[in-house]
Amino acid sequence: MGASLTARPHIEDPGPQLGVFMNRAIVKTGAALAVVAGLMGGGIVTAPVAYADAPVVEAQQVSKEQLQQMVDKVAAAQPFVTSESWATSKVGNALTSAHLILTGQIGGTYEQAFRNLDDAYSTLKPGKNLSLFTDPKSDAILGGNADDANMGTSDLLRAYWLDPSVSKNQPTYRSNPLKQAVNGKAVWREGSFAGTAHVGGKGMNAPVYIQFDLKASESIDTFTLWRKPIDGASYAHTALVVSDDPNFASKSVVYYSADDQADVFKLGVNPTDSYYEETAAGKDLMAGKDPVKGRYVRLYLNGTTKDKGGDSYILEAAITGAEKIDQTQAYDTKDLEASIARVRALLRDHAGDYSAETVKALEETLAKAEDLLARIKAGTATENLGAVSDLNAAIDQAENNLVKAYTVTFDDKVEGTEDIAVEAVEGAAVTLPANPVHPKGYTFEGWFLDKDGKDAFDPAKHTSGDITVYAKWSTPATELKPADPVKPEVKPEEKPEAKPEVKPEQKPENGDKPAKGDKLPQTGDASMIAVAASALGSAAAFMAARRRK
Repeated sequence: MGASLTARPHIEDPGPQLGVFMNRAIVKTGAALAVVAGLMGGGIVTAPVAYADAPVVEAQQVSKEQLQQMVDKVAAAQPFVTSESWATSKVGNALTSAHLILTGQIGGTYEQAFRNLDDAYSTLKPGKNLSLFTDPKSDAILGGNADDANMGTSDLLRAYWLDPSVSKNQPTYRSNPLKQAVNGKAVWREGSFAGTAHVGGKGMNAPVYIQFDLKASESIDTFTLWRKPIDGASYAHTALVVSDDPNFASKSVVYYSADDQADVFKLGVNPTDSYYEETAAGKDLMAGKDPVKGRYVRLYLNGTTKDKGGDSYILEAAITGAEKIDQTQAYDTKDLEASIARVRALLRDHAGDYSAETVKALEETLAKAEDLLARIKAGTATENLGAVSDLNAAIDQAENNLVKAYTVTFDDKVEGTEDIAVEAVEGAAVTLPANPVHPKGYTFEGWFLDKDGKDAFDPAKHTSGDITVYAKWSTPATELKPADPVKPEVKPEEKPEAKPEVKPEQKPENGDKPAKGDKLPQTGDASMIAVAASALGSAAAFMAARRRK
């Protein structure tokens, strides 16, 4: 990869979503804002992002086309996220604002609208949202046309009078079509009709119902309803019914509220819930209830407590499935997968070129990304949709942080010791190890580039490339011999002194005792030897005289 790794944003095939992800992730960390248009187009190379508190810088504006692409992406995500996260993210408000800016109905910058959408999108949670929504490209309900009697019909979403004799027309109005209730663009504006679907009619005194076709029998977990708040009033009777039969011959009444026991909607059961006050959080009509299976859903409405059978205003309706979704449709993992593949190849082929610390940081980030990707493919991920882009940005950052490393090996030239290998960061001086100690007490004179100790090693000048340096001693280590082992002193074995021979005492002839003061001759006494010699001589002369006679 080389040094160029630290200077490029690692975008192989950037699309609009990557631009969104990278922008949001950087803004969250307080770093300098990356060029959104550049990231989206892939034509701008930026310096490494420093995750520090830096001022936001806009080098290029977001185009109208790029904002529209972001609107399309967010709207397309609605079926795959939970209605709760859709509501709490305020993504509906962001979509409405972006739509109004794009159509020139209100002032505002594309950049700000882009960021607002991206921030809201990042907080969405994966889940099976079965509600219908408007295709922002055609501005029509998917699978059919508009819901107003004067604008065509739709098989997926229609509103009806409970008593068909009340009017031949559908209970919706051209200025506030029902499709606005399922387009993901609800804006919570108390006292305003903006973005609100108007169903029913003031003074009509006739309940209505809206029928949803989910196109397949689904296990439904939530049905969240947001209505325009009415000052000093609550919405009157409300019911939610689910069936696999388009005519509802068999059905499950999931929710039924009223202020009395009257079966206003002729459902064959009495109401079990009380009226509720509308809030910005909406109302999940299935809260606390088990999931129910069905293809068709009917929402029954009966105006307000001030005008029963009159106007009903719906900001948004969202249905969430209880079953698992294909999470690859919720998360956009294309860029993350590309980053993982690139970093895997880098670590496989060039990990040894970089410092261990920066390689470890990249490996840890890669492991987190691989774990998230595996859980997304297994359908068990619970992270916000923005987690993918956050990890993709983190991988880029960790890769940008890689620094080249080299090894300096210190050879102390002492037999039997291990050389010391020190990793150094390319471009920086190496840290010297502690001075070695020679077993014979020689003086260490420093590290040298050659074994003879002529060219001194300067750690401030050598800042790249593996190298071995050598110790120099007061006496060259090559001439030193290991010390001879010291043998313990062994003394010759001493023989015991010979004791003098003691002969038995000789008694004087004739039994005379020695006179006082006389001493017995001792063995080895010289006088005794002389006496003995004299006696022998006398004896020999006597024997010779006798032989002559």
